[in-house]
Amino acid sequence: MGKETALQIQHNAITLFKAKGYDVVTIDEICQVSGITRSTFYYHFPTKDRLLFDIFELSRTISPEATHILMTSENCWEKLWACLEPTLDWVIDVGPEIMSQVIILNIQNKVDSLAVSEDPDIAKIYLAIIEKGQQTGQFENRSESKEIYNNLKNVTMGIELQWCISGGKFDHKDMVKIGVSSMLSVRKDLLK
Repeated sequence: MGKETALQIQHNAITLFKAKGYDVVTIDEICQVSGITRSTFYYHFPTKDRLLFDIFELSRTISPEATHILMTSENCWEKLWACLEPTLDWVIDVGPEIMSQVIILNIQNKVDSLAVSEDPDIAKIYLAIIEKGQQTGQFENRSESKEIYNNLKNVTMGIELQWCISGGKFDHKDMVKIGVSSMLSVRKDLLK
């Protein structure tokens, strides 16, 4: 009953959520598809809501590809985008219905798990990228890096909310790219 079991439960759950809708899928269905008992499910996740939060958190880790870019690129916009892109891809993949449920759970539980990670290690990475971008003239916004980081979250969260309300009727990723690059005042020659 290790990490592999939890990952398998998450994978099966998201497949069911996408196929049937979050509200329709039961814990029993997730257990049946995962080949586990209810007690195994509850060992890993106290609720279906917590399962969805944990699935969302997985999308916010720094990928090996992003790590490579962080280590090799001098382009701070490229670094920042490499950190944001996996979460945006996840949001697009699961669709507006499941992302709407993530937003609803945040509101109901009075938590903020959206957009940019609250993980202090990941926050340090973003802050370092922002500060380096400012120091090297790549980001022309001279506000405090923490303010920019918080606004990065607000921009992405606002666009995610609009995308969910529209039923996914616009290019979510492109709108985030436009919103974040504008907020940072990224030097035009760095945008790809």
